[in-house]
Amino acid sequence: HLENLPFHVIAGNHDYFGKVQAQLDYKGSHRWQFPSLFYVVKHSWRRADGGTATVDIIFTDSQMLAPDSKLSPKRFRHTGIDVEKWAWVEQQMQSSNADFLIVAGHYPIYASGGEGPVKEMVQKMLPLLKAHGAHYISGHDHILGHYEEEGVHMFVTGIGRMCCYPPKYAHLVPKQAVKFYLVGDKAKGPGVGTRLVSSDIEGGFLAIELFDEFIRFSFYTETGALLYQPTAIPKRVQAH
Repeated sequence: HLENLPFHVIAGNHDYFGKVQAQLDYKGSHRWQFPSLFYVVKHSWRRADGGTATVDIIFTDSQMLAPDSKLSPKRFRHTGIDVEKWAWVEQQMQSSNADFLIVAGHYPIYASGGEGPVKEMVQKMLPLLKAHGAHYISGHDHILGHYEEEGVHMFVTGIGRMCCYPPKYAHLVPKQAVKFYLVGDKAKGPGVGTRLVSSDIEGGFLAIELFDEFIRFSFYTETGALLYQPTAIPKRVQAH
């Protein structure tokens, strides 16, 4: 059924070197889902016990949340964070009563490659995730990475068809938070964690599986081979 698989889109810094509005206006395919720079997708399914399980995914525009990033278009730099957009993100987390809560943004919180951690995301997004039992997915840094801090799991899925940036900023990530990453050309660099594929890697992606009581994040190579699969993450203890 991949021919009908929707693409839920968010903008990254490179999109802002062009015209993001053109992407928002695009109506050429029903699979292209980009209703706004910030939006929420809700899913539910029938549990084995007859109840309903739920997940909320909050899609964010991290260019608005962290405009001072070094790779932002110059017109964004030193404009200050968008307080209203941060308030919107916090409100969505506060109002969610889903069993699982995921936030997605282009800029990472922690990353070990050629881009590194993003200060505004560390200072503002990470505390919100901790407060609301949420997890975070990002791209930007051309690596695959898994980080965890105080129960918050952060996944960087940034390689697409090109693996990978060197570990230029690995030293800026708290060592205790690092669970896994691939770096270097074709993943030949000094990575961290146990990889299930030893051959050269050209690209890859992150897959998410939702179950009644837990959620599973897995990295795959460009051929579909399972590369890394951490322990499944249980649903939020207190969905409010």
